[in-house]
Amino acid sequence: SWLQYARLDDHMGSILRADALAHPENAEEKFAKAADLKVPAAPNRPPVRHAIGDADARMRWATHVSARLLAGAFAVAWEWGNTTLVSEL
Repeated sequence: SWLQYARLDDHMGSILRADALAHPENAEEKFAKAADLKVPAAPNRPPVRHAIGDADARMRWATHVSARLLAGAFAVAWEWGNTTLVSEL
């Protein structure tokens, strides 16, 4: 499902982010690739949360899925130094 793909993209982006932090000599390219994976997975998911009728399920979605994906995308943008992307997120 799309959620598994979003989580896979998030995970691969986290690996690239860690590699960029460990090897600053080519961090720019790795941060860009990480953002390409993490950013599309994150902000498009809140509408799904609002379609969930049960308030407890919405809270679980926001806490365990949406917030985690968005935080990962924000971390990549911040560490990359991409202020435009940070402001969009």
